Amino acid sequence: NKAWKDSKAAPNFEIWARAYQNGKLSDPVNLSQNDANDISPVATTDSTGKVWLAWQGVRDGAFQILSRHQTASGWSKESRVSTQTRNCWTPAIAASNDAKVAIAWDTYEKGDYDVWMREFSAATGAPKDAQPVAQSPLYEARPSMAYDGDSRLWISWELSGATWGKDWGAYERENGIGLYRDRQIGMRVWTDGKWMEPQTSVTTALPGSPARKGPKNLPPRKPEASDRTKGQEAEVEEASNAYNNLGRIMADHDGRIWLIARSRQGSFHTPLGSVWMNYATYFDGSKWVGPILVPHSDNLLYNLPAVAALPKGGIVLAHSSDHRQSKHIQRLGTGSNAKLDGGRDPFDNDVFLSRLEIPSTKIAPALKTAKNAKDLALTPSPTPETIQERGEIQRVRNYRFDYNGTPLQVIRGEFHRHTEISGDGGNDGPLEDMWRYGIDVAGMDWLGNGDHDNGAGREYPWWLTQKTTDAFRIAGKFEPPFTYERSVKYPEGHRNVVFEQRGVRTLPRLPISKRDNPEPAPDTLMLYQYLRTFHGVCASHTSATAMGTDWRNSDPEVEPMVEIYQGARQNYERPGAPRCPTAEDSIGGWEPLGFVNLAFKKGIRFSFQSSSDHGSTHISYAMVCAENNSREALLKAMRLRHTYAATDNILAEFTCKAAGKTYMMGDAFSTANAPSLNLHLVGTAPFARVVLVKDDEEIQTWEPNKADVSLSWTDPNPTPGKTSYYYFRGEQQKQPKESNGELVWASPMWITHSPDKK
Repeated sequence: NKAWKDSKAAPNFEIWARAYQNGKLSDPVNLSQNDANDISPVATTDSTGKVWLAWQGVRDGAFQILSRHQTASGWSKESRVSTQTRNCWTPAIAASNDAKVAIAWDTYEKGDYDVWMREFSAATGAPKDAQPVAQSPLYEARPSMAYDGDSRLWISWELSGATWGKDWGAYERENGIGLYRDRQIGMRVWTDGKWMEPQTSVTTALPGSPARKGPKNLPPRKPEASDRTKGQEAEVEEASNAYNNLGRIMADHDGRIWLIARSRQGSFHTPLGSVWMNYATYFDGSKWVGPILVPHSDNLLYNLPAVAALPKGGIVLAHSSDHRQSKHIQRLGTGSNAKLDGGRDPFDNDVFLSRLEIPSTKIAPALKTAKNAKDLALTPSPTPETIQERGEIQRVRNYRFDYNGTPLQVIRGEFHRHTEISGDGGNDGPLEDMWRYGIDVAGMDWLGNGDHDNGAGREYPWWLTQKTTDAFRIAGKFEPPFTYERSVKYPEGHRNVVFEQRGVRTLPRLPISKRDNPEPAPDTLMLYQYLRTFHGVCASHTSATAMGTDWRNSDPEVEPMVEIYQGARQNYERPGAPRCPTAEDSIGGWEPLGFVNLAFKKGIRFSFQSSSDHGSTHISYAMVCAENNSREALLKAMRLRHTYAATDNILAEFTCKAAGKTYMMGDAFSTANAPSLNLHLVGTAPFARVVLVKDDEEIQTWEPNKADVSLSWTDPNPTPGKTSYYYFRGEQQKQPKESNGELVWASPMWITHSPDKK
């Protein structure tokens, strides 16, 4: 219908402004005026009273940092602040009392996040050269900054380890770091043309610091060899088990520097998920004092306070709480849509003000030369590993194959990524990190959020997820669909849901069916009807676990795929296949009736896809063979079962020709001749084995020992009148830095041998 078609058009986010004077608001002014998304605005007033604005906007196919400021005649023209060609994020802005304005940002230019900044003349608007603030191999992101009374520029940022977002999961613990594993705050000071830092690290006064004693002190984790990278800075080591995030820096009336950070409260778990609180610390000139707990700041991780200086010393914070740790709130229930009669959402956000007052005393900060400051004069380039991976991604993007006159391309992504919004997402990191991971680290063409019911079916996290799905869209390059996980225990099963249009609310539950009742489950039938109504699809995941199913339900129109492999767990293809669970080793429970081969035996037809789930990164890809990477083309290809699964950037083209027509993986058709199969694989390493499966039997194996494999095979024993399914599994050789060889599953074709139809 027209409403559904209109809802598929992605909105364009713009930056707007209004002036308030003499009790009245001016007409709104569009300051970005661009067809692509413009988000994350920050503003300040310079020493002459003019407003300066910076924001993150898509230009030339990538997020850049942009700026405008007030002039005598209105607003200056848009200027590009960032100098990189790849994505730049989360601008920060500050003004000095001597007519300077600074803008900072972070960028993924060289294959890890680095912080940069640029100063401007408030009088003329003229920029100085952009310069790095932190550009080690670590994750250095989300800057915050402030000038003190003597025009020193203090900059803080968020730290994690090197190889952030790279290979991490159940079978890979050596080469990567999950999206939320060890977080800390870094800091430097720009003064007199030099980089300095406080005499003592700010981490000594934040929760989890080894420098502090008491029950909350956490022993530092001994860094693994894979965590150590040349140039690694000490801040991460000082409190490697701490989770101090999203620092906000502020100078008070006396020039005293304050830092407010979000800190995770251990593994404390509530009906709304993990708990994060605000903590404050200040530099008294020689040491950091703190941590100071800010009450009524329990909320999501990505929940930043507004901070201002008090007139006579100290600061005031405006912050919010959803009361997630309060006992009276927890007694209200889950507030989820776990049942059709779940009732109203019992949780609410409120805004609080906290005054952190301190007697007025002039502060003279003790500074020292910043560690590794000389490295900032270097021009680092991407690592060989980054260059190699970028080449592999581009090879997949460039590949085309002809499908009966229609060129198809491989669209890389997944739709099972959790964040802090999930009740069990305390180790998954903020929603923005999910988008950073998909756009930059994994270089995906699309990505789907997998939070449980977009936050237990509550309206606010659903709205936030829907909004960011559009806000972080880069038209033609990164086209995320609207997704969520619907978790129903065995025997009905967890499923991930995908829509191409915005605005569909998550679906509540009917009572679960009994294990010994093999009839289709009413709740799953309701899900299928919901998907038909709103033009969506779904896929079962971890099918041979307590989250799986015994395949009592099937609907090829809306459930065309299955998550055959999951990075956080295992392979559910068939017993004995690589990385498959056993009764003795099954992550998530053991329900062997959920193996995918048993679904095939029931006559159910699925294509394969792979996704991550909690924690895992960079080792699970849902590869979709589509006409382009638009949301519409993505869902069309999924419905056609034109997908395959891989644990790396592996190309797979699996076809069969019959009666002058080309068929591909996912298709079902008849042929008068014996089926003749053609497979082309291009791996990231040589293939040790390529296995052909027909009707649940591994009938042939090749050992090509090369990365580019082309093979053909004709079935010597087709059964007339019988429909058989065929698929290939490729197994790469184990590489020096790998725990296992990477895998690819080319999805089945269902072929009926009909020799009488010649």
